Amino acid sequence: MFKKLVQGVAWLGGKAVDTLFNLLDDEPIPKEFFSHYFSEAELIKSDTAIRHGIKNEPNSQQKYNLMMIAQHLLDPIREKFGAFSPSSGFRSKELNDLIGGAPNSQHMQGEAVDFEVPGVDNLKLYNWIKNSDLPYDQLILEHYEEGNPNSGWIHISYKTQGKRRQAFMLPRRNP
Repeated sequence: MFKKLVQGVAWLGGKAVDTLFNLLDDEPIPKEFFSHYFSEAELIKSDTAIRHGIKNEPNSQQKYNLMMIAQHLLDPIREKFGAFSPSSGFRSKELNDLIGGAPNSQHMQGEAVDFEVPGVDNLKLYNWIKNSDLPYDQLILEHYEEGNPNSGWIHISYKTQGKRRQAFMLPRRNP
């Protein structure tokens, strides 16, 4: 029932999401799942926020954005490459500022996720996504070192409108 409700409401936009989440918050169900594989909890969890006592809670529109990125990007990636958990999803402004994130980071809108898939070369993952028909807005292979398949991570974003399909690599910074 939950999956059907989420899918039926997703196309209606932010206001409908408010109603959905208010209804579900009163029901004795586990933390909301935004997609087949990803929960709200894992898309907003931040050890840094916990350590610093920062409230890292998305509003209804940000929840909707997280749901869209999970359904349209993260689920298909998981189906192709196997289980993974994002290392960074939603960030409040306070958390983003603390970690030195870009002032206009899509993480603050719930439109971006950073991740790695255990046992999969990040360059292979980047190339597969880049050449796929997944509707990403931006795809970045960050801090990858050639010859070191476990280096770096994938940053991917999703927008409901105006997808740029930008794909590029940011090399590892020298300390």
